[in-house]
Amino acid sequence: MIQNIPSRLYKYKSFSVNSLDLLVSDRLYFADPTTFNDPLDCNPSVLNDIDDADELNAILHKLVKENHQRELEKAAKKIKYRGPRTLEKIETLGESEAQRLINNIAANVDFFGDNFGESASYHIKRYLLKNYEVGVLSLARKFNCPLMWSHYADQHKGFCIGYDVSEK
Repeated sequence: MIQNIPSRLYKYKSFSVNSLDLLVSDRLYFADPTTFNDPLDCNPSVLNDIDDADELNAILHKLVKENHQRELEKAAKKIKYRGPRTLEKIETLGESEAQRLINNIAANVDFFGDNFGESASYHIKRYLLKNYEVGVLSLARKFNCPLMWSHYADQHKGFCIGYDVSEK
């Protein structure tokens, strides 16, 4: 259990249709970390502690293939198309996309002298972030912080709402 959490936390908002809709419908907005003004906020790093190129290749292949298959399955579902040939085609396209990326990395390693581990790590991070679907809810401890009012409540013209977060 996290200690020292106050019983009430606050959210500063500007007046807008979206923020008023959240207020009226009693919902919260979880922001995509890529929209934060600090590029290092919520920016995961991939530490490559694998020296085996074949193992990195397998990890990257699996990530790329599964990512593309998931995207194609969503598209097929949207247009209500799910025959056995569709599933076969999705499998084939996922495999070919994974192989294409790995071949491009290998070509750059051969042609430019790039490091395969660094290139693979870069692409692994990129594909992990593509699957990142978690948002962040930022709350404050105080309702009367001038800096928060200035930055997040439209220069003191917005509103601040308190949330009871006490355990009941």
